[in-house]
Amino acid sequence: MKIRVTYRGPYTEDQHTAQSKIIEYGIRQNYNAIVLAPTHVDRAGPILKKAVASGIKIVLIDSNMDTPYHTSIVELDNYKAGQMAAVHAGFLVEGAGNVVLARHMENHASTHARELGILDTIKSHYPQVNVIADPYMGSSVGSAYRIMSGIIDRVSTIDRVFRRKNCLSINPRRDCPSKNLHRHNADKQKELSKPKSTSNHQFKYKPTGLRTLFKFRRIASCSI
Repeated sequence: MKIRVTYRGPYTEDQHTAQSKIIEYGIRQNYNAIVLAPTHVDRAGPILKKAVASGIKIVLIDSNMDTPYHTSIVELDNYKAGQMAAVHAGFLVEGAGNVVLARHMENHASTHARELGILDTIKSHYPQVNVIADPYMGSSVGSAYRIMSGIIDRVSTIDRVFRRKNCLSINPRRDCPSKNLHRHNADKQKELSKPKSTSNHQFKYKPTGLRTLFKFRRIASCSI
């Protein structure tokens, strides 16, 4: 079997129009099928309808849509995954404490189902676990950092933060105001910013911001 695969995707997950333009490109190229990881539950509906009318098969992966145009879908039971994550969360905080659920984006089906599974299970099984905030972090690392640092500044006690892995990729030297860092870590922060190589090549050290922020504020976090 000879199959030619072309891979294309928007720069960030909130660029729904860009994803629709990529599907439009597939229609113009007369592809036999389009495998789509949708960024929104229905934003690409009109262009998918056009693709199906052109005889193109649509297969969804990772996340479902509220449209009837796909032939099949490959995804996890994300609600069940969220329930399992909530059980683990309850174990980590020993059944009581203040936690933050860093949600992904509105109208993203797979992560919404996972987050709903977490919130429902914590509410029904762990009455002493208090979800003090569950903000949508957005698709950019900058928005994730600003939202989370604001929560940390307002709330005195956070026992655990649950978030997606890609919420960590932020540069604190650029985005992290000094007031968010403990004073006794100032020397360590300077040490981290030094190049690790002693050669003539210069490298810019770019630590991951939320991980550094959580570490300096002594807040435990884990991915869901």
